[in-house]
Amino acid sequence: MPNRKRLPSRWTHWLSHIGDIASNAQTVHERSGESLTHSEQGRQSLARLQSDVNQVEKAVQLMAQEESELVSATASITEMTRQVRDIADQTNLLALNAAIEAARAG
Repeated sequence: MPNRKRLPSRWTHWLSHIGDIASNAQTVHERSGESLTHSEQGRQSLARLQSDVNQVEKAVQLMAQEESELVSATASITEMTRQVRDIADQTNLLALNAAIEAARAG
């Protein structure tokens, strides 16, 4: 840098401002780098969150499918139980009828 004593005062003033501008530019550069780092960390966090949400979504879909299968199986069991009850009722009627016939036959 030239000797400031030889330069006119306005040049010295301008050089001082240029130095300030350079310092501010360096600060902006550093903060921009920090901002970029934080943005990248935020992007990575969002990517992990999205992956977690996708896994939860798959788990919920699987649970819904299994719940649907359980409801279907329960309906089938209910129908089978009704059929068994109907058969038991018919068997009881047949047994009662046989007992009545046996009593008549004596």
